[in-house]
Amino acid sequence: MITLKHLEDNKIIEFKNTLNNSVAIINLELGGSLQKLQINGEQILADMHPVPYETCYHSAVLFPFVNRIDNGKYIFNKKEFQFKINEPANQNALHGLVFNKEFIFENQNTSVNSTAITLSYTEKDKNPAFPYVYKITLIYTFSNTSVALEIKVDNIDSKSFPFTLGWHPYFYSKNLSKSTLKFNADKKVNHNNKMITKNLEATNINELKDLDSGNYDDCFSLRSSKVIFETPTYSFTLNSNLKENYLQIYTPENKNAIAIEPITGISDSFNNKVGLQLLKPNKSFSSIYTLSVDI
Repeated sequence: MITLKHLEDNKIIEFKNTLNNSVAIINLELGGSLQKLQINGEQILADMHPVPYETCYHSAVLFPFVNRIDNGKYIFNKKEFQFKINEPANQNALHGLVFNKEFIFENQNTSVNSTAITLSYTEKDKNPAFPYVYKITLIYTFSNTSVALEIKVDNIDSKSFPFTLGWHPYFYSKNLSKSTLKFNADKKVNHNNKMITKNLEATNINELKDLDSGNYDDCFSLRSSKVIFETPTYSFTLNSNLKENYLQIYTPENKNAIAIEPITGISDSFNNKVGLQLLKPNKSFSSIYTLSVDI
């Protein structure tokens, strides 16, 4: 039996599938983020409590930029812009503008094999640092052993704007020291002490083991979008529909969690242009991240 409930004055969406003991929680007030995911009774997303969402950005959608912008400043069309500094320790702007926006529920579509939930946020007040109007649509599609997140950006402004896009989920492992992350990277991003990109160097890294042995905060350019995470209790394969893919890996103090973030650019992309794209008026961009779980 599949149920969809709206809780806490319609700010929380709870999806349940009793046939395979799956549960998902979406918080509309926290940027439409997926805060809980359980499939076949197994915990997939980490529980980041008591770390505040504004600190860990659990499952946040990142737009118009991913990661950081150095001192919050960038130049576009020969004009300088200044984002709010929300990483004061490093004096950087962090993770974009929509992670704390309130999304609205648009509709639910349930078929024999899946349930799709559509949310949206429309920016009407132009931010001085990003003076454009746009619409973000999120479509979460749940099936028996997978979840897909489509992030669609519509430029409803009269001017083109630059952007990168990403997703910031933390995944749970019963034992990170016995977990493995597999991907096919051709470049690794080198950062300065502010976690701002210095350069990219060639690499052939394709596997990370014993994930609790180091504090990861690393970014890679991928040859393909395929990422595999193997834990003692479950594994998943993460894919995207995009040709150019980057992967950010971060291990927080919570030793049962690891952020595995598919992104379209790297830190300071608004300045170094790596992965930066331009969206023209009345055009849209869509990324689809599909998580296929094996229990």
